[in-house]
Amino acid sequence: LWGDGIDVAEGDYLDSSSHDLASDGAGGVFVTWAQDDTMFGLYIDSEGGLPWDGPVQLGAAGDFMDTSDPSRKTVEDGSGGFITAWIDSSEYVRIQRCDAEGNLLWGDSGTVLSYATSFYCGPRLATNGQGGAVTVWGDERGDTGNDIYIQGISAEGALGDPGYTPATGGSSSSGLCFAGAAAPAGGVGTLLVLLAGAGGLFMPRRR
Repeated sequence: LWGDGIDVAEGDYLDSSSHDLASDGAGGVFVTWAQDDTMFGLYIDSEGGLPWDGPVQLGAAGDFMDTSDPSRKTVEDGSGGFITAWIDSSEYVRIQRCDAEGNLLWGDSGTVLSYATSFYCGPRLATNGQGGAVTVWGDERGDTGNDIYIQGISAEGALGDPGYTPATGGSSSSGLCFAGAAAPAGGVGTLLVLLAGAGGLFMPRRR
């Protein structure tokens, strides 16, 4: 649909492992990458168009050192935008949220998730689908070696609990559904439905 592909970025200083994708939920994608030690993002719509004037700078110029390889370090925010994380030049874990219009929602340079240095691996992200996320990474702080750390961030950019509002009305459309049936010989079948909701709760239902 997009011909021979779309030229997203050119140059001799592209970080080969920094690029990643997130869906816009409507057939388009957000692309993120590092170039000249700076994080950028670009929006490509479902028709292959570029709604923004050009790439958006996601952090301060020259403030990129590394990120996870492979993905996911860029995820959907659940509101038509994306969230991405990287290690900055001070070896801090930094994160940014951007909406579909290219507006930076967590400051011009993003938000620092951790000021601990001695970065080892990551960061990788999981979205809560409501503007927040959880990030995991490894660093070598202290004397215990390569340890794994995790941090949440809310839709407003506050560290800690990312927040989540469960869907109401009894619908299972936002969860994972597994159904199995069993019927005794000559008897009436019983259908068991097991729902795994976004909050991680399993609920058996008998129908």
